[in-house]
Amino acid sequence: MTAESLISNTIVPLRTSDSGEEALGIMNDFYVRHLPIVNNTQLLGIVSEDDILENDVDEPVGSYSLSLPQVIVRNNDHIYEVMRMLAQYD
Repeated sequence: MTAESLISNTIVPLRTSDSGEEALGIMNDFYVRHLPIVNNTQLLGIVSEDDILENDVDEPVGSYSLSLPQVIVRNNDHIYEVMRMLAQYD
């Protein structure tokens, strides 16, 4: 089993122009505390619920300073590698 099999297309990533309030609404709808921020197809980072609450929720998420490190997992990485990265970066 590879990382690619874990990818969900249900949750749409945030755009840099989306507000913190919109992000919190999506997080609430999908019961998640983190969402990816993209610019077209480029991953810019992961925004956490705490990042949003520490900033102005009316501002776009693209203006936020993100607290989470950028961790990369490739499509063909084995699920054990994904689990190792999850454990390493909490």
